[in-house]
Amino acid sequence: MRRTYYALAGAVMMVMGTVAEAAAGDTATGSLNLYPSFYDSSLIQLAQNDTGTKSDASVSQEEPFHESAFTANKMHGYLGIASLTAALLAGVSAPDNEGAVAGQPIKKGFHHYAGLTAAALGGAAVVSGLMLHADDITPDFLDPDTAHMILGILGTAAYVYAVSKGPKVTGKGAGGHAAAGMAGAALMATAIYLEF
Repeated sequence: MRRTYYALAGAVMMVMGTVAEAAAGDTATGSLNLYPSFYDSSLIQLAQNDTGTKSDASVSQEEPFHESAFTANKMHGYLGIASLTAALLAGVSAPDNEGAVAGQPIKKGFHHYAGLTAAALGGAAVVSGLMLHADDITPDFLDPDTAHMILGILGTAAYVYAVSKGPKVTGKGAGGHAAAGMAGAALMATAIYLEF
């Protein structure tokens, strides 16, 4: 896909060079050069930047490259880390049924909403990861990119299971939602670790 964009950009640059040459010189169509010289084009000049043909004075005037703090790939990572953080906050916070009478509905508090946030952020991290890195996935399960994807999906699925199996009424069983939440956090932490 990128090669198509590069080819299109090159074609546009050649047409722009031809139009600029025609505008600067004779505008009669008979003298219009449809095959511009590549030695004067900016594509060759860009390619020569890496060959060391430029003088040291022009190289020293270039500003250093500063990577943006918010790229799509970094946002994917931030979503995964935020998901893990929300899951850890849900794990260390007290359940929302402290001091309630048995049989009453459980009030939804911080513990519940931290779990929901972890599941939502995990889902966003999985979707953004699939959108950005679908071409990195291979059938080899030992490949770090594929293992990262599988662990992230399983961690998010464990978050969703933990939220769905949380107790709805005081005194009823929790359905193993704490174990699912801890497993989801461990899977997500391992997925994040594989990429750092």
